[in-house]
Amino acid sequence: MSSKFVLPDGVKSRDFKIPDGVKKQTSFGENVYRTLVGAARDTAQATMELGYDVYEYATGEEFTDEQKEWLPEIPEPQYFGGSVVRDITGFVIPYAGLSKVLSATKILPKAKTFTGGATRATVVGAAAEQAAFSPEEQRLSNLVQSYPEIANPVTEYLQADPDDTTAQSRMKMALEGAALGTALDVVVAGARAFRSKKPELERETVGDIIDKKTPEDVVVTTRTPDIEVNKPVDGVVKKVKVRFGETVDATAAKDKAEEIAKKTKEDEVGLPKYAGDFNINLRNIDNDKPVKAVLDDIVSSNSFRIEAARGPKLNVDSELQKLSDTLALDPNDFLNNRNIDWKRLPEYIYAARQLTVASVEDMYTSAVKAHRTQAPADFIEFQRSMERANSLTEQLTGLAASWGRGGQAFKAMSDGQSFTPKQRANAANEFWQNAREKDLKEFARTIAVTPREDITARALNKYVRTWPDATALDKIQEVWLNALLSNPPTHAVNVTSNGLVAVWTIPEKFLAAGISKITGKGRQGVTFQEAIANAYGTLEGFGDGLRGAARALSNEDFIDPYTKLDGRRRAIQGAGGKAVRIPFRFLGAEDQFFKGIGYRQSVNGLAYREANKLGLTGRKKAQFINDVKDADLSILQNRRRLAINEGQQEKAAEIAKQIDTIDKVRQAARDSARYQTFTNTAGPIAQGIKNFVSRYPEFRFIVPFINTPANIITFALERTPAAPLLQRYKDAIRKGGADADIARARMIMGTGVMSYVTYLGTQELITGRGPNDPAANRIWRENHQPYSIRVGNRWYAYNRVEPLGVLFGLGADTAEIIRYAQRDDIKDFDEKLTTLASMGVASFADNITNKTFLTGISNAIDAVADPQRSAGYFLSRLGSSFVPRIIANVRNQMDPVRRDTQNIIDSLRNQIPTLSENLPPRRNIFGFVQVYSGALGPDFVSPFYSQSTTVDPVFEEMFKSEVRASMPSRNLRGVKLTSAQYSELLSYMQQLGTYNKINTVINSPGYQNANKFLRGEIVRRIISADQEAARILFLRNNPNIMRESVTQRIEQITN
Repeated sequence: MSSKFVLPDGVKSRDFKIPDGVKKQTSFGENVYRTLVGAARDTAQATMELGYDVYEYATGEEFTDEQKEWLPEIPEPQYFGGSVVRDITGFVIPYAGLSKVLSATKILPKAKTFTGGATRATVVGAAAEQAAFSPEEQRLSNLVQSYPEIANPVTEYLQADPDDTTAQSRMKMALEGAALGTALDVVVAGARAFRSKKPELERETVGDIIDKKTPEDVVVTTRTPDIEVNKPVDGVVKKVKVRFGETVDATAAKDKAEEIAKKTKEDEVGLPKYAGDFNINLRNIDNDKPVKAVLDDIVSSNSFRIEAARGPKLNVDSELQKLSDTLALDPNDFLNNRNIDWKRLPEYIYAARQLTVASVEDMYTSAVKAHRTQAPADFIEFQRSMERANSLTEQLTGLAASWGRGGQAFKAMSDGQSFTPKQRANAANEFWQNAREKDLKEFARTIAVTPREDITARALNKYVRTWPDATALDKIQEVWLNALLSNPPTHAVNVTSNGLVAVWTIPEKFLAAGISKITGKGRQGVTFQEAIANAYGTLEGFGDGLRGAARALSNEDFIDPYTKLDGRRRAIQGAGGKAVRIPFRFLGAEDQFFKGIGYRQSVNGLAYREANKLGLTGRKKAQFINDVKDADLSILQNRRRLAINEGQQEKAAEIAKQIDTIDKVRQAARDSARYQTFTNTAGPIAQGIKNFVSRYPEFRFIVPFINTPANIITFALERTPAAPLLQRYKDAIRKGGADADIARARMIMGTGVMSYVTYLGTQELITGRGPNDPAANRIWRENHQPYSIRVGNRWYAYNRVEPLGVLFGLGADTAEIIRYAQRDDIKDFDEKLTTLASMGVASFADNITNKTFLTGISNAIDAVADPQRSAGYFLSRLGSSFVPRIIANVRNQMDPVRRDTQNIIDSLRNQIPTLSENLPPRRNIFGFVQVYSGALGPDFVSPFYSQSTTVDPVFEEMFKSEVRASMPSRNLRGVKLTSAQYSELLSYMQQLGTYNKINTVINSPGYQNANKFLRGEIVRRIISADQEAARILFLRNNPNIMRESVTQRIEQITN
């Protein structure tokens, strides 16, 4: 019996304080919060501490408990056993997560035996414990020991002990976690067994295949999901699971075969016998003909067959159910499609089913042929049949599919189109880069070795929609890549670059027309008519571009499948996946818009070129140009077939030639649109790296983007004096005609722009990378912004606007090289020549290699070659890159101070708003805090970083006098300083007034009358003296550093 406490009259609840020593009652909701949220908090905190411990072990750097403690404490729940429930929940979270990751990545797949399962649970449990508890905090063993009735020697040993080292604590945690993992696995297995007391046959998949090996037994031969068969167990026939490689008796095989045969006879899952009698042209799917038009054709040409097979009245619900069963979907998936009113068109449901059946028949035939020949071309055809089936489902339901760039590329290749060997090779290359060859061959083999009567449309359609299954790594990398692309300035760069390229190509085409005119190529070259049409296409393409962008942005439907994202697309399904891919959808929409413009530019110009080649004039020329731009190829194909049926062979041949010409022009226009947006197939080196990364996707963390940077560099180099060294330029010159003149125009115009930029550089109106010497470069950057153009009293960066940034950068660096070559104070010719060569290499590195995949490779090599210096930097950059760039951008707006980071944890904090403010500021050589500069327009969006052109007299003097003063070392008396300690050391330079001392000295008459060497020596000595004074001040205020230094020295002497 409980009594209710009543407050005295006049006393409000908010005025009442619980007396000391009286425990406040915790509500039910508060206990739930403390249990669940507390468990999540404990796991997150413990995981971060694990990262700290690993980093400390790898680098030797130590962190305080305050640095490791990120998350606020949540009190323990107050109900009986609440702490135990919270701890177990905290253990289950990482245990379940690790188990799923290890299974998905196949690092430690689910075991088939009890022993294997126990071993797996032990390993996962030992690892999960490390992420569930901190070494210093009490854990489950401590709780067990707190109850005398269950205390035991084992948990007494395993409980947390303040005297244990971190390594000892974690070893005990691993033992405790191993035991917990095994116990948890037994509990879960028991629950599953109880739940499945009444087993049901799992839904059929392509993996339900049994090959007869001997009259007595059969063997399951695929790695697809487990199946169930009837099998005698202890004299009783039961349904049991069989796995890959397991042998079952012939009776079980016969039972399974009869079951499959029974289903095959039911036409809602099998292939109806009359499917082959229907007049169905699968090429219409490839030709992107709307599915409703395809169904119109089937219904109109097969109406008598439909009526004979099903009668004049069709039951809508029944037919819709059968169609959805054939595709392994829900009937509502079809009813939600707004493009087709299925309820009013029952015959269309029936026609759709026949179309689906024909698609599966085609897939089966292609798989058998590919498996038999093992030829890449046949695997490509098999891939296309899969894409066709996938596209059909997508159009019938409006559901989006999960296909990558390679699969989408084949959708664009129509059977009715003509392709050059090079174009087919490029398409094949795209396929082998993006499809998992091993998975495709396994799927083809699975279909080929299966008896024809055992193949069901439902199974194939279901498998195709998810082939190949995305791995856990695919999903992680999709999140990571989209985090990299989430920064608004990235999209501003993409839009600006694509727009400038679209404008740049217009004068290039007029210059090519001028070259053709001068060289007298006439119709075989570029005409001014073509150049004008090309320019007009810029306006015409706006509508196409907007439609393409809208489709890409709304439902990830890309008109052109070639995008800037390398790797698996749509790895994460559902609403979560769409949310993750928002940055990529915006990037794709931007590219689709400019592809619409680029396509119209090119198709307009090429239409005029082809008309001129054919000698067309007047109405015929206008009609030809309109047909090339807008004619429906399916209509022309129908005209050609009609002409053949009527015996008009000449007319049919003429139409075929017209179709072929239109096809080639449109394909060339598509290639041009991709070229202008840097989404075209890259050169052999980039392709080699892409193939390698496709086979070993872990390396994508080193080279996230390959194709686009490589295309940008090629685009830029084609517009420099180095163009004749490129294979693309050589091929164009060898081909002659318009292609040769366009290649020459690109080189001439680009070289002209570079030359003008070089002139601006000599006038100090544009900057390159700056001095070659690192110390001099650091001082130079205090008064200059590298790779920037001067407008008024500010510098504006141009280096992110590619590919013009490469041309401008090479031109500006050339000015710096010329300026150095003209110096009279350097008499040693060998020294000057060596420096000039190194400046050229450095310029190439900054403008070419540092903007491509070679940057990531270079950083990774440095990390392996010199882990002490470079591994931490590499891991810090990689770890912090998982924070979406848009969040890091917000951090810069809220906290414009540059922060000093020396490890991966600090790098992560530096990307997150509010957390960055707790990091020490980065300071320059005089101790002044450094801040991020502004930008042209809103800082949150603009990629054009800006800096004032106002010259600081002290840094200017240091640069002119060639003062090579360096930053103080981070090691003081043998002790490595933390970021906070190093920032404190530099702050004493500001307190000592080093900057003001130098400013006073350089304005004195004696200093100004001294020679350059003496002036530099005076400044250097002032800086050196104050740096030593700063060290003394720092040691005085941080005696622990001196003590640690002495301790280290004693240990060295003792050893």
